[in-house]
Amino acid sequence: YALGGVLVAAVGPGWAITVDALTFAVAAVAYAGMRVPHERPPHKASMLGDLAEGFREVMRHSWLWFLILQALLYHLFWSGAHSVLGPIVVGEGIGRASWGFALAALMAGFFVGGLFCLRFRPRRLLSVGVFFLAMTGLFPISMAVSDTLWPILLGAFLHGFGLQVFDIFWQIAIQQEIPEEKLSRVYSFDIVGSFVARPVGLALVGPVAVAVGFDTWLLVVAAVISGSALLSFSFAGVRRLERAPDQAP
Repeated sequence: YALGGVLVAAVGPGWAITVDALTFAVAAVAYAGMRVPHERPPHKASMLGDLAEGFREVMRHSWLWFLILQALLYHLFWSGAHSVLGPIVVGEGIGRASWGFALAALMAGFFVGGLFCLRFRPRRLLSVGVFFLAMTGLFPISMAVSDTLWPILLGAFLHGFGLQVFDIFWQIAIQQEIPEEKLSRVYSFDIVGSFVARPVGLALVGPVAVAVGFDTWLLVVAAVISGSALLSFSFAGVRRLERAPDQAP
């Protein structure tokens, strides 16, 4: 992703798409060479039964269902701001190459956030995670208020950094708190919550942003994604969930 942004800025979108297509071909060859043993499930359940079991497990944990709803809000508002408004506000306002550099900074934030979590091991996983998640609002704020590139690059980097730190702690919390035999059912609700609202956000951002103004809408997006993250602190399940002690090898 970061390399794609640099390629767009350096050689243009056509060559960047060509390189992207080649990576899919390489991935297809690698995937075809995988050999994974097939294990039959111990029992045959219906799809509706699996969904009901997953729903019950999600509703057992207040931190789980609330943060799935928070992810739905995040993608509803951020998908349009990122995919539609960003290229217009930054790409046309500062320069087409600028949006490529902003995406590269965003992915650099993801990369550094992952490295950061190799050493940063807080006891209260989710309360620390949602604090970092609130940093995601800095990217739309920087796009709304800045007409120069560097503040936008900083906002993009902090967005990626905060989102990656939260996601790592979120994955640890799910793996730690959800029984192994129910993980796939719970993850299905997590994925739906994360992506079901994205097409709606992409469809609505155009008319809404035109009606209220691009910069105003970017500030609204920042308030929603950061405010909903900070609202998570009001849930005791988020505040109290702790990392399990490390197991001795």
